[in-house]
Amino acid sequence: MRQLVFFILLLCSNICFSQTSPLGDNLTVSTFDTVKVYYEDDARRIKIESKSQFPFCSRIYKIPKECYSRDSSNCCKYSTDKYEFQETACIGSLNCLNAFTNGYSLNWFYTENISEAKRVTENTCKQLEEQSLSFKKKIVKCYILNKETEGYLYELTVNGNIKLYKLLSYGNYNQYNFTLDYFTLSPITDSNDIPTALREIIRFE
Repeated sequence: MRQLVFFILLLCSNICFSQTSPLGDNLTVSTFDTVKVYYEDDARRIKIESKSQFPFCSRIYKIPKECYSRDSSNCCKYSTDKYEFQETACIGSLNCLNAFTNGYSLNWFYTENISEAKRVTENTCKQLEEQSLSFKKKIVKCYILNKETEGYLYELTVNGNIKLYKLLSYGNYNQYNFTLDYFTLSPITDSNDIPTALREIIRFE
């Protein structure tokens, strides 16, 4: 699974670095808790985090305040990573994996067009299947921001016989083209298993 995460991050970085036409999340309209600056091959990069809100497709969403962890660092937070010269962020992550008993995360990144978003999603599916001990896959009808698209629902078994559950999809909205990856350690059978706060963004049948 670490190889898959590296593959996705590398792919996102390459797309973000090279693309010129896709829209990304405008970071100037959001409030952030932390900003960290570091260097990658002489290029200045900025990591941003927020525990109050996150942007997606020009909309701003509130981050759930509930947190079952005594360690505040485990509570829900949005993060992104961009080069200093980028005016927008083309990747984003909402991480609530350690905030609840049935934790989850939602990850996305923007592509140049819908064909590229579909290709990236299909490649991610292939990587998942190759790196899992076993898997069950179901093609579902997804709704992202109430627009119908195709989705892939996975039950994965990885090393240590750990069960992982993913809903992968892609779509477009107001000229944004993107992929979405919803991840949890709890079974996903229908949209009721997706947190209420996220059902406006993604649901399925």
